Amino acid sequence: VLGIPAVGGLVVGLLLRDEPVPGDHGMAGIRASFITTGGVLKTSTAMLRALACAVTTTSGGSAGCEGPVARAAGAVGSWLAQRLGLHRSRIQILAACGVSASLTGLFNTPIAAVVFATEVVLGGYAIRGLAPLVVSAGTATVVVRWVAGHGAPFDVPPFVLKGPVDLVVHLALGLVCGVLAAGFIHGLDRLHAVRLPRSEEHTSELQSRQS
Repeated sequence: VLGIPAVGGLVVGLLLRDEPVPGDHGMAGIRASFITTGGVLKTSTAMLRALACAVTTTSGGSAGCEGPVARAAGAVGSWLAQRLGLHRSRIQILAACGVSASLTGLFNTPIAAVVFATEVVLGGYAIRGLAPLVVSAGTATVVVRWVAGHGAPFDVPPFVLKGPVDLVVHLALGLVCGVLAAGFIHGLDRLHAVRLPRSEEHTSELQSRQS
């Protein structure tokens, strides 16, 4: 119970220790990459994080797959657009299409995936980007249902309120979860701050070698 997830975490740490710029993980990291690179997502970094995600989930780690999988799919779209010599705006759209398709495949939520990719990844609603995102989400839905069937991705029991007391309990649970979430994010920031000096030193070393 404890040993296998610990070994998985050790393997993930070894996989990701030599990243030149660790940056933010998850969807925030994808948005940050869009802002800094104009939609160009590094394929090697995305695939490495997807591999780390696979190791984490296989070993029983409690980490979500949406961030690494969305980055990997977006990187494939970005790579394809660059290979085809498309304009920078088209690179952004194809990368966002990868994100939309990946979230649709993970959660079976095509409408939510399109809205998320349009608002969070592209940063605004534009007609030229909406149609490709809808097509990518629809294609992902067809592929996933053809491979995995038409069942729901998660077995969610019915939610029933038995009385007014339940509202108070759920309110208290929401407040506790909010505090825990804030503490978790703060802890991640502290860990990144501990690792940041080494990453900056490594990045400066790479820049000096290139110069």
